[in-house]
Amino acid sequence: MEQTTPENQITYVGVDIAKDRLDYTVDDTRCAHVENTHRGHRALIKHLQSLPNARVVCEATGGYERAIVAALLLAQIQVCVVHPGRVRAFARAAGLLAKTDPFDAQLLRRVGL
Repeated sequence: MEQTTPENQITYVGVDIAKDRLDYTVDDTRCAHVENTHRGHRALIKHLQSLPNARVVCEATGGYERAIVAALLLAQIQVCVVHPGRVRAFARAAGLLAKTDPFDAQLLRRVGL
C-alpha cells in the first residue's frame, strides 16, 4: 500500500462554473466562490497554489470554462474538464439528486476522487 506524503498528496477541488461566478470546494463541507473574471481567477489560483498538489475538476459549460481552464493551466495547476452528462450519471448512481451550485462543486470534487 502506497503511503501518502505531502509530495504525492492530491487536493481535489470541485469548481462549478457559471457565467458570472465560480463556486469551489476543497472538502465536502465548505464552499466558496469568486467572480468568473480575471480578478476572480487570480484569487482562486492564489488559493489553490497554497494547497498541496491541487487538481481541479470542472464541467464543460459551453465556453464559460475556457478562461479559467486556460488560467489554471498557465499557473501549472492540473485541471480536468468532464462531460456534464457523465457528472449527472455519477450523481444519479450515487443517489445525489439535489442541484445547486455549491452542491455541484462538491459533486465535481467527488468525481475526481
